[in-house]
Amino acid sequence: MTNHVILNNVEHRDLRVKKDFGAEYGDDQMCTLAIPSEFRNLQADYPIFFHRDEEKGQYLPMAMFGFQQYENLFLDGDQWTAHYVPLMLRRGPFLIGRQQRSGEAGENLVISIDVDDPRVGDQGESLFTSFGDNTEYLESIIEVMQAVDQGQGDIAQCTGALLEHDLI
Repeated sequence: MTNHVILNNVEHRDLRVKKDFGAEYGDDQMCTLAIPSEFRNLQADYPIFFHRDEEKGQYLPMAMFGFQQYENLFLDGDQWTAHYVPLMLRRGPFLIGRQQRSGEAGENLVISIDVDDPRVGDQGESLFTSFGDNTEYLESIIEVMQAVDQGQGDIAQCTGALLEHDLI
């Protein structure tokens, strides 16, 4: 079960996140969504395939880690054995969302965290400094989340172009 809350430096000032990998964190997956901007890095370590989402009728690029459910050939205990770790795994227990600006048109991007994720607690990387500023770790997560957010639109453009030219 997930419990996502919007991250803030007051309520979450002492929160820490483990950067470890492992089956207990859900890393024993056979594939993950691939963002087009990371294709060059991904293809050096993983096969990339396109999966058709039957509900939406769209194709999604995926990086493949194994051949069956719960098989990840790049996970060795708590170690990731490939050189490149995909964005969707690096994001960990974080999500990016949009929040309506109060009294204004438009939206703000917000980072939320799953406080029930087993990586979240009192061990691992700090999210905020003692003065309430973002740590380097949180800044790196923000960059990952921005790339994921941008990549969502890129997926539609990429697969659209592939379909237009009968490449899928």
